[in-house]
Amino acid sequence: MFNPPAIDLSIEELLSIDTPKRARIVGMVVSHSDSEFTLNDGKGQVTVLNDIFEVETGKFYRVLVNARNRDTFDALAVHPIKETDVEKYRKIVALERRVKRRWQ
Repeated sequence: MFNPPAIDLSIEELLSIDTPKRARIVGMVVSHSDSEFTLNDGKGQVTVLNDIFEVETGKFYRVLVNARNRDTFDALAVHPIKETDVEKYRKIVALERRVKRRWQ
Protein backbone atom coordinates (compact mmCIF):
# COMPACT_ATOMS: atom_id res chain seq x y z
CA MET A 1 0.00 0.00 0.00
CA PHE A 2 1.34 3.42 -0.97
CA ASN A 3 1.55 6.01 1.78
CA PRO A 4 1.33 9.56 0.47
CA PRO A 5 4.06 11.97 1.56
CA ALA A 6 3.32 14.23 4.50
CA ILE A 7 2.57 17.88 3.86
CA ASP A 8 3.26 20.80 6.18
CA LEU A 9 0.02 22.28 7.50
CA SER A 10 -1.15 24.53 10.28
CA ILE A 11 -3.63 22.91 12.63
CA GLU A 12 -6.32 25.17 11.20
CA GLU A 13 -5.55 23.88 7.68
CA LEU A 14 -5.42 20.28 8.87
CA LEU A 15 -8.88 20.53 10.42
CA SER A 16 -10.37 22.22 7.35
CA ILE A 17 -9.37 19.72 4.64
CA ASP A 18 -11.92 17.14 3.54
CA THR A 19 -9.59 14.30 2.60
CA PRO A 20 -7.63 12.77 5.46
CA LYS A 21 -3.90 12.97 4.83
CA ARG A 22 -0.54 12.64 6.44
CA ALA A 23 0.69 15.96 7.68
CA ARG A 24 3.45 17.62 9.68
CA ILE A 25 2.21 20.06 12.28
CA VAL A 26 4.15 22.18 14.77
CA GLY A 27 2.93 23.48 18.10
CA MET A 28 3.11 23.44 21.86
CA VAL A 29 1.76 20.57 23.93
CA VAL A 30 -0.88 22.11 26.20
CA SER A 31 -1.96 18.86 27.88
CA HIS A 32 -1.15 15.19 27.70
CA SER A 33 -2.01 11.77 29.08
CA ASP A 34 -0.71 8.25 28.50
CA SER A 35 -2.78 7.85 25.32
CA GLU A 36 -3.00 11.33 23.75
CA PHE A 37 -1.78 14.91 23.78
CA THR A 38 -3.21 18.25 22.71
CA LEU A 39 -1.11 20.42 20.42
CA ASN A 40 -1.73 24.16 19.94
CA ASP A 41 -0.05 26.23 17.21
CA GLY A 42 -1.60 29.57 18.15
CA LYS A 43 -4.29 29.32 15.43
CA GLY A 44 -5.81 25.97 16.28
CA GLN A 45 -5.71 23.03 18.62
CA VAL A 46 -5.86 19.30 17.92
CA THR A 47 -5.78 16.15 20.01
CA VAL A 48 -3.34 13.51 18.77
CA LEU A 49 -3.58 9.86 19.79
CA ASN A 50 -0.22 8.69 21.09
CA ASP A 51 0.91 5.74 23.13
CA ILE A 52 4.55 5.58 22.00
CA PHE A 53 6.22 8.99 22.20
CA GLU A 54 6.97 10.95 25.35
CA VAL A 55 5.94 14.60 25.38
CA GLU A 56 5.99 17.34 28.00
CA THR A 57 3.42 20.05 28.56
CA GLY A 58 4.74 23.49 27.57
CA LYS A 59 7.29 22.15 25.05
CA PHE A 60 7.19 22.56 21.28
CA TYR A 61 7.09 19.59 18.89
CA ARG A 62 6.95 18.85 15.19
CA VAL A 63 4.53 15.95 14.79
CA LEU A 64 3.91 13.69 11.82
CA VAL A 65 0.26 12.68 11.98
CA ASN A 66 -1.92 10.30 10.04
CA ALA A 67 -5.56 11.33 9.87
CA ARG A 68 -8.03 8.54 10.56
CA ASN A 69 -10.86 10.94 9.77
CA ARG A 70 -11.46 14.70 10.05
CA ASP A 71 -10.90 14.88 13.79
CA THR A 72 -8.92 11.79 14.81
CA PHE A 73 -5.15 11.80 14.30
CA ASP A 74 -2.44 9.27 15.13
CA ALA A 75 1.10 10.36 15.97
CA LEU A 76 3.56 8.64 13.62
CA ALA A 77 6.62 10.62 14.75
CA VAL A 78 7.21 13.29 17.38
CA HIS A 79 10.29 15.52 17.32
CA PRO A 80 11.07 18.17 19.93
CA ILE A 81 11.72 21.61 18.44
CA LYS A 82 13.09 24.70 20.16
CA GLU A 83 10.67 27.56 20.61
CA THR A 84 13.13 29.84 18.79
CA ASP A 85 13.08 27.49 15.77
CA VAL A 86 9.28 27.41 15.41
CA GLU A 87 9.10 30.74 13.57
CA LYS A 88 12.04 29.75 11.35
CA TYR A 89 10.24 26.53 10.47
CA ARG A 90 7.07 28.42 9.56
CA LYS A 91 9.03 30.82 7.35
CA ILE A 92 10.65 27.92 5.50
CA VAL A 93 7.26 26.28 4.93
CA ALA A 94 5.87 29.58 3.58
CA LEU A 95 8.86 29.95 1.24
CA GLU A 96 8.45 26.38 -0.03
CA ARG A 97 4.79 27.06 -0.79
CA ARG A 98 5.66 30.20 -2.78
CA VAL A 99 8.28 28.32 -4.79
CA LYS A 100 5.88 25.44 -5.54
CA ARG A 101 3.20 27.89 -6.76
CA ARG A 102 5.68 29.54 -9.13
CA TRP A 103 6.65 26.22 -10.69
CA GLN A 104 3.14 24.90 -11.14
